[in-house]
Amino acid sequence: MNDLRKSFNQAVAWVQEAFKHDWVFFGALLLVMAAAYALKITGLGFYWDDWETVFISRLLHPIDYWNYWLSNRPTGAWVWMLTVPVLGVSPLPWHILSLLLRWAGTLALYWTLKGLWPARTWQIRWMALLLVVFPGFLQQSQSAGYLIHFASFCLFTLSLGAMVASLRRPNRFWLLTPLALLACLVHVFTIEYFIGLELLRPVILWFLLQGKSESIRRTAIRVLKLWAPYLVILFIFLAWRFIYFPKIMPGPDPNSPKLLLNLAHSPFSTMLTFAQAILQDSVYLVVFAWANTVQASSINLSLFSTLYSWAIGLGLASLLAWALIKTDGIDLPETGQPDSFTGQAALLGLLGMLGGGLPVWALGSQIIVGKWADRYAMAPMIGTVILVVCGLDWLARTGKPARKSIFLALLLGFSTAAQIRVTTAYRRDWQIQQDFFWQLNWRMPALKPGAAVLGTQMPLNYSSDYAIGLVLNLIYAPNLHSTNLPYWFIDAPRSHGSSHLPDFKENLPVRYAFRSLLFQGNTSQAVVIDYNSGQGCVYVMSPEDALRPGTSDMQASLLEISHPDQIETDPAKAVSPPVIIFGVEPFHGWCYYYEKADLARQMGDWQQIAALDQSAGQAGYTTKLGVELIPFIEGYAHLGQWQKAYQYTLEANEKTGGMQPFLCQTWDRITKGTSTSPEREKVWSTIDQKFNCSGR
Repeated sequence: MNDLRKSFNQAVAWVQEAFKHDWVFFGALLLVMAAAYALKITGLGFYWDDWETVFISRLLHPIDYWNYWLSNRPTGAWVWMLTVPVLGVSPLPWHILSLLLRWAGTLALYWTLKGLWPARTWQIRWMALLLVVFPGFLQQSQSAGYLIHFASFCLFTLSLGAMVASLRRPNRFWLLTPLALLACLVHVFTIEYFIGLELLRPVILWFLLQGKSESIRRTAIRVLKLWAPYLVILFIFLAWRFIYFPKIMPGPDPNSPKLLLNLAHSPFSTMLTFAQAILQDSVYLVVFAWANTVQASSINLSLFSTLYSWAIGLGLASLLAWALIKTDGIDLPETGQPDSFTGQAALLGLLGMLGGGLPVWALGSQIIVGKWADRYAMAPMIGTVILVVCGLDWLARTGKPARKSIFLALLLGFSTAAQIRVTTAYRRDWQIQQDFFWQLNWRMPALKPGAAVLGTQMPLNYSSDYAIGLVLNLIYAPNLHSTNLPYWFIDAPRSHGSSHLPDFKENLPVRYAFRSLLFQGNTSQAVVIDYNSGQGCVYVMSPEDALRPGTSDMQASLLEISHPDQIETDPAKAVSPPVIIFGVEPFHGWCYYYEKADLARQMGDWQQIAALDQSAGQAGYTTKLGVELIPFIEGYAHLGQWQKAYQYTLEANEKTGGMQPFLCQTWDRITKGTSTSPEREKVWSTIDQKFNCSGR
């Protein structure tokens, strides 16, 4: 027992000594991020706006990058100009870089706050820990698309840190100040997300410069002098953004400050809307973002992934809370002066949260409105974590110090667990993406230029019709280096009646223009597909599918403009999804055999269908859907194997209800395309009687 106690005391002493060094804490911070986002990082891929980065890697000239972003943020194109040639289009490097940038930006914020409150290590470390897993922002896995945001975050916090250090170390003022100014200049011109946080700069300067014996007026003058160069940068950016940039921008401004522009027309209602947006988002950031990590519906003890997330999140948080208590203490006042930390941190946190949200609210947007709107929390989350840690530190100031750590550890643990679950969902979605695009390619090995693929529903959760359209061009036009696109994907129900898809009728123009990209096609060149992950394989639809079980009225109206002949069947023209992006071709399951059989049916290669059926049977694969047996029914019928076709017909009817009309239609097509024989007539007569085909 004494040896055990001695070993424990030695471990405590080692932790106390190790965590005195900031670099050890920085490693622990990276460990938390790895647990939350990178435990299975090799299983993550590209999502949503990530595909823009992958696609523009095909553009050969720097001016192409500028032109692509000209309608939005052309001055931020430098991020991709520097990174794309180095990282390429494999997902893993992008995930690593985005994590490192977020980590580096958090370290720069730590540097800033340590310079501001040097005796508050414990509180600042908790701010950093909560920031890297802040549960109000759940899109860390969209690595390439948000690289511009992470780069700007890193530059902003670097600028603040260098500014604070220049005043703490006067002998390095002329070295650090240019660095701070350069980082400020680059971050505001990269993306405007963090520009509202520039309101923190004069407040931080005030905290650093105020003295007991100095008048407020003198302090204000000193602050203004130091702030002036940064203010000039802001004025230059505002002049660029609102005076010059609109003159060169093609089309309307997608990021105009709509709410502010409405002030002149309806000031009262605009201010009311503005105040409501601020209150709703602020309550969400401070309260519900954290509370949502422990929703009752997320507690599922039968799922390993849920238990795994709680074990990792709470276990790691508990160890870090214990380590920080043993190392930093909790209630240390600022040496030699009154305890000004609480007031300063509360003000800085509140301004950070409000200033970070200001560009969002000015647009008329909100953090809580929209599928991907939590990206707007990237700037205000800095002020939020300062405010939360400061508030908990103040509320528990008279209680036992450990209570603060327990509560903060719970926030950290719950947030880490939530991020693990979200990352797991992203990993699953990447598997679905790989499955979808490989199936699509098995069924459609090549497409005629100008083909538009129309989806009857969005097949992917963490994507968009725009992203899928880009991927189609990556797959089917591997040598494309132009912004004029030969292929596109359209979410038909959502786009119906728009310029993208005017109507479900023949010979109508199909046009999609976004930024510098342009696709122009025709409804007579469309291919309609249906895909519902986990419910069946990718299904290429045709006018023959009107009687297919489950075909909705909307799908039925689309059938007349589905042209499977847009699929190239010549093996010499076949392409494959890029291995560097999607990995090697996956193991062949049932859907491989179905897609290849349906392609063979289109080609009239009946022997190939029989061979695929035999291979699938030997491998033990079958389907749960009767409609996926249609190619095999037709294949065996055309080979004269009528009993095999009949058995598959009965099986299809058993697997899926309501198949009789569809099967009758299939056999009607078979009888018209095959030669008469006694065996055929016998099978057809049996099916006719069983399903009442003639009476329909």
